Amino acid sequence: MTKQRQFGLDLIRALAITSVIFGHFFLNTDFTKVPFNTGSLFVQGIVYSFFTYIGVPLFLMLSGFLNVYKELSIGHFKSIKRILFSYLLISVITWFILAFNGMEAWSIRHLVGATFRFSMIGYAWYIEMYIGLFLLIPFLNMIFAECTNKKTFLLFLAILFSISILPEFTNRYGFHFLPDYWTALSMVFYYSLGGYIRYFHPKPPPLWFSRYQSCWFFVVLLLCSVNSIFSFIIKEEHKFVSILGGLSSPAAVLLTTILFLSLYQVKHIWGGMIITGLAVYSLDMYLFSYLFDRLLYPYAKQLWWINQSQFFLYYLPITESVLLFSFSAAWLKKKIFRI
Repeated sequence: MTKQRQFGLDLIRALAITSVIFGHFFLNTDFTKVPFNTGSLFVQGIVYSFFTYIGVPLFLMLSGFLNVYKELSIGHFKSIKRILFSYLLISVITWFILAFNGMEAWSIRHLVGATFRFSMIGYAWYIEMYIGLFLLIPFLNMIFAECTNKKTFLLFLAILFSISILPEFTNRYGFHFLPDYWTALSMVFYYSLGGYIRYFHPKPPPLWFSRYQSCWFFVVLLLCSVNSIFSFIIKEEHKFVSILGGLSSPAAVLLTTILFLSLYQVKHIWGGMIITGLAVYSLDMYLFSYLFDRLLYPYAKQLWWINQSQFFLYYLPITESVLLFSFSAAWLKKKIFRI
């Protein structure tokens, strides 16, 4: 893989980890609990939608793009050790620091049980999901190898989309228009979509995309605004409603695809070393971010917080602090184990 393409992929990974950390602000505050009736909340709805739609899907599409040619081998299965080691070590660190601060029980039994339930780190559902996806990668790639032309691969993607993504939008609020038994395959869909891009678009983006690239910014803005617009005009005192769905929705697929196609061939931009650093440490940063969310958000609420409308004052200081501390912890971990 060329250095130019590698930088584009680093940019995607850096955007993904930043989006996850910035998106968790809304999980750690009262955003979804307060009446959606101010301009500040309207903007928060746009920011929330953007980061929710792209964080995890970008990681999964990137996994598909990078791993689509991996074959069945012992070496592939052995390589999961790095992920498991990071998860187990950071779980212990998280438990120790939170227990020291009186936020978890001083119990080895609690540590072991929570670690194997993937609950010691509150965001470890992604690790639990990715372990299964990782084991399936060589077999999924065998399916892709049989899709020898674009039409066959697109048909495969269309079927996955119809059984795992589309029901996220159609089957809500008491309505059930499509079978939704296979919605958990949405993660496989994102992986497959990344694989499709690697298979058939390794050079310039497709014509339909590059011709109208100047319009995609407005498409992104519109997609992220729909939830806020809908929530704002329903009725006064109504809470935020994600009318387009979550990270497995058609809106998330469209937004993530636009960003991936826009970025994966970027050659270089200002701040390249920072972007590469974020990309290198993204997994450990993701795992460490839960610890710093648990430590920083209660402190910020106790010291400064008045209400959710203070978003413009405290959003960037809090999220950037979590990002910086998570990066520093991930960097320190790597340096210690390198020694």
